Amino acid sequence: MKTVDSTSTKAQEVQHLHDIASTCKPGSYLAALFTPLLIARVETAIKNDTPPDIQGELEAEIMHQITKDSEHLREIDALKRENRKLNYHAQSLEIDVQRAQETSRTAQQEAQNANIYITNLLTERQENLATMARLTRELETLKARQPEAVQI
Repeated sequence: MKTVDSTSTKAQEVQHLHDIASTCKPGSYLAALFTPLLIARVETAIKNDTPPDIQGELEAEIMHQITKDSEHLREIDALKRENRKLNYHAQSLEIDVQRAQETSRTAQQEAQNANIYITNLLTERQENLATMARLTRELETLKARQPEAVQI
């Protein structure tokens, strides 16, 4: 098998990369490694005189993802705290609504009782007026039947 070293040209190194990749048949682990995207990436790095550091890039990406995960966990924790606050506030509002409903029911009952009381007073007044009218008529009738009073 051919080898490459510091005296190899870029073209030789690129060709060697393609040769190695061509020996990795589909279904093998190495075929999964030497994908067209990886080959193109390494080829570009060689042409640009940038040594490909796939391991370093993978580790950097893993660290980036871990950082993002940590940020997401902090966001989730903050959202959970906010959710607990909102749930507490909702429960507090629900208690306030229940109290207001009870106060409203009490006020409605008191208003209904006051209406009944007023209705009873009006009925009693009507009855008293009717009784006064009847007594006034009876008094008029009695006055009309009595002889004139004797004056002393």
